[in-house]
Amino acid sequence: MSIPHDLVVMSITGSTTTSVGTIETYTIGLYNTGENTATDYTIHLKQVGNNTPLATIKCTDILYEEQRPSNWGAPLAGTEENPFLISNLLNLRWLSEVSEDWYIDANTLVHFKQTSDIDAIETISWNNGVGFKPIGFDVPNGLNSFIGVYDGDGYTIDNLYINIADTINIIQVGLFNALGMDTIIKNLGLNDFYYNGTGDYYRPSIGGIAAYSAGATISKNNEYNPNLG
Repeated sequence: MSIPHDLVVMSITGSTTTSVGTIETYTIGLYNTGENTATDYTIHLKQVGNNTPLATIKCTDILYEEQRPSNWGAPLAGTEENPFLISNLLNLRWLSEVSEDWYIDANTLVHFKQTSDIDAIETISWNNGVGFKPIGFDVPNGLNSFIGVYDGDGYTIDNLYINIADTINIIQVGLFNALGMDTIIKNLGLNDFYYNGTGDYYRPSIGGIAAYSAGATISKNNEYNPNLG
């Protein structure tokens, strides 16, 4: 989803029914509420001449639709019988940055299965230079850890870029931030990845697949050509 850097407002002549009646003329505006990322924008529907929004849509709602796995919302999605299918870089970003969309609790393993090789070269331009945010970094379970089963099914993730120098809220650097108890990572290849964890504040833990494990099982994975800062 491409988000413009400047405020975008367009006037539309039409009618819409709201709780305050029928509005004949209204504006739709895209408003920046923080940095220039999709999660920092809202769309407001306003009556012309009235600054009170009649309706508000978070751009994250639109973004999630683009990023979610194809089987999100299907019966048993995220279970061993029907794991979430990670087919492309958008799906991987959803797994990394939208944990509230899949995380259940610290005792429930959520299942994921990769279905193709993923080229992550675009991550070099993500998040204002930080790049890819390690999976699990924002999971609210005390350890900021991934709780689940990720089956790479023999596929690879290539050209992953993480640069958290001077970013004090990420303390582990890897594809996965940290792995919780009973978590399983298997059958995954990681090629030509760049991780930089140096900075003025501290030097965090760095690992290819994962930076930290608390009783997880990591099996039949391969790492090639790492570039670690």
